Amino acid sequence: MLKSLFIEYLSAEIPDYVDFRKEISVLKHKKSIALLRWPNGKPCSLLNLWLFDIATRSTGQSLRQYSSNVSFFIRYCYAHNINFTDTTDAILYSLAKELTNQRDPRHPDSYKRDNNRVRAIISTVIELLKWLESNTRLKGEQALIGTPEANAKVTITKATNPVNGKTYYVHPSMPPEVSEQGDKNAMPDSFIDAIDNQISRNRLAAITEEHLVQARFTSAEKFRAQQEYLYSRRIFMTWCMKTTGLRPGELVAIPITPLLNISATRDLQIPTLKRRVEPPPIRHFRINVTGCRQVNRYLRAREDFIQSLASAGSHPAHQNSIFFTQDGAPLSSASMAKDFRRLADSAGLGDEKVCLSMFRHRFITMEILIHIRELVDSKKPSIEALSEALIKTICERIRKKIGHGSPKSMWHYFDAAFDLLEIWDSIDDALEHISALDNINDEIKRLKHVMLRDGASEEQTSLVASLQEQIDAIRAKRGRKP
Repeated sequence: MLKSLFIEYLSAEIPDYVDFRKEISVLKHKKSIALLRWPNGKPCSLLNLWLFDIATRSTGQSLRQYSSNVSFFIRYCYAHNINFTDTTDAILYSLAKELTNQRDPRHPDSYKRDNNRVRAIISTVIELLKWLESNTRLKGEQALIGTPEANAKVTITKATNPVNGKTYYVHPSMPPEVSEQGDKNAMPDSFIDAIDNQISRNRLAAITEEHLVQARFTSAEKFRAQQEYLYSRRIFMTWCMKTTGLRPGELVAIPITPLLNISATRDLQIPTLKRRVEPPPIRHFRINVTGCRQVNRYLRAREDFIQSLASAGSHPAHQNSIFFTQDGAPLSSASMAKDFRRLADSAGLGDEKVCLSMFRHRFITMEILIHIRELVDSKKPSIEALSEALIKTICERIRKKIGHGSPKSMWHYFDAAFDLLEIWDSIDDALEHISALDNINDEIKRLKHVMLRDGASEEQTSLVASLQEQIDAIRAKRGRKP
């Protein structure tokens, strides 16, 4: 049985306009496109036509999400020998129940997916059934899907999103929506430290342990190059996520060419996703000199890795990708998230909720404190002192910086910011110590990397110990364990 029911293809051309009478066709370039298959490996042709229809008006990122969501429906229909056009209310109820009640194999006490994920899957199935209704139903046949008055096999009702006013359809099988407010936790410093330490431990194990399983299937030189690059890629990934608050999909889509001149421009160009626009609009993120050094350090490691692959007779097919896998293929955001999850598990955070989006929540929280300091004439204001107009102004400023869709959806981050402020005497103290902690941690990571690569001198060892003492002192002021 196949683990994944869709295959993603990079850099594809699809028909955008066809005039059969004049034999004219216009192709549209897509950064990626997905194709679906049945669990037995055969193409799921009908649903691929649906995906191609979606592809003409959506981004590759959303196409991947459609494919992921509808895969559950394909598996269910395959297992129960159901034609897509024979779907009924009872089938959707059964599918939703199955998805809701599945347990996580790693944590049997937890469910595999939350209610919002199940709702997203059923919502995608509704979109598919609406397409089938429009494109496959014959005249005189019972409607496949529709509102109550249509007397359809599947009955849906229209709802309105209170945030953006957009309408969408729901089905009674959908479980209750869960508020995401509690899920938008900022990444704790202790988690960042644990993951950074695990990245270093992985690098150390790769150069000191002779019998690693993965080292048996490649030459020693290629293995060292892979591990050196993996270390640099992971360090750069966490720095980008922490420093810019971008989305994982945006990180893997950052164009390489503007980075080559980053020292002169200090302009990090980030494609803004979730706009359903191609190409994604670029937002410009200003970075400091230290940030430029981080970028250049990674670019050197990336170039060294490309050269090592070339020396081994392998040339990456997509050298414009910012990240590569160990074999030189472009790294997708999904693969990056899985790699991060493995790091978190190895770091002892397997029982914790840890994901890349928590870096974004951390960044937004810090930005709120910075803007409050700029706009409020008080060293330690209370949340009650902020007017609704001021909160809207701050949200709009941050929204533009991070490419967020709705300013209103950012309001709950203010509670997290003021919770953090309770630890400090003022906003300046909070920001100063958080900034100092990040800078010192980055310097420790750089030194440890040099020490692993070239051997540790007594001076470097002493400097790392001194920096660690500074971190412990900062944390002591925050009343938190190191």
